[in-house]
Amino acid sequence: MYGFCDSNYLSPMTQTNKEEQVDYLARIFGQNEGNNVNQLFFAPYHENRHWMLAVISPWNGVVFWFDPAGAENDIPEFAQRTINEGIIKFSLVYRKDIKKMKKNPTIKWKNLRYVILIFYYFDAFILMHLY
Repeated sequence: MYGFCDSNYLSPMTQTNKEEQVDYLARIFGQNEGNNVNQLFFAPYHENRHWMLAVISPWNGVVFWFDPAGAENDIPEFAQRTINEGIIKFSLVYRKDIKKMKKNPTIKWKNLRYVILIFYYFDAFILMHLY
C-alpha cells in the first residue's frame, strides 16, 4: 500500500511551523490506525528550485532518498530532521513495542544513486531513469 505526503509540509519555504510539519507526517503515517506495516509514503521535497523525493517506511524506520542531481549531494538537513521527527512521533503513538525509539531513534537513510521509475500516465506507461 502507498501513501502520499503534501510537499507543502516538507518545504522550508512554507508558512507552517516545525510542529505542524511533524504532526502532519505522524498523522499521515498513522492512517488506518497505523496497521499497514509495509506501507510506503512518497514525500516530494522542494528546495532552491530543485525537486527531490523521499520514500518513507515509518514502521521500519527507513527512508530512501532520491536526488536527480546525484547521490553525492547531501540530504538537506531540514528534510532529514522533519522526517525523522515525524517517524519518531508516529512510533510513539503506534509502535508501543519499541522502547529504544523513545530514547535513541534509529532511522536509516539510504541515498540512492540509480532509480528506474515506471508509471501510468494518460493510457501509457512511462519509463524514467534517474541517475
